Amino acid sequence: MIDDEEAVRTPLRIALEMAGHEVREAADGAGGLALQQETPADLVITDLRMPGLGPDEIVAKLRTGYPKTKIIAISALDRDLAVRLDVDCAIQKPFSLKEVLGNVSDLLAE
Repeated sequence: MIDDEEAVRTPLRIALEMAGHEVREAADGAGGLALQQETPADLVITDLRMPGLGPDEIVAKLRTGYPKTKIIAISALDRDLAVRLDVDCAIQKPFSLKEVLGNVSDLLAE
């Protein structure tokens, strides 16, 4: 999970772990990409508006280096941007944990 807001990461991490998922967290795109290089994840949840790497860079690097990794983009500001990027799912903030968990389950089942 890549999000610069700890208030978003923490409840989402707890919900995902309670659902049986292993979760690693990064507060920015560079950190998230470093985690992905260490041990590739099956699915990445990333915010689109963070300091550092832009959303197009994060998604492009994930798609290029890890084409089988599913990507969920979350954004408070621009759902249209998420849809234009090559992501598997776009979710607008504020979101429900149920919505995220449902999309995670669906994408991992593909």
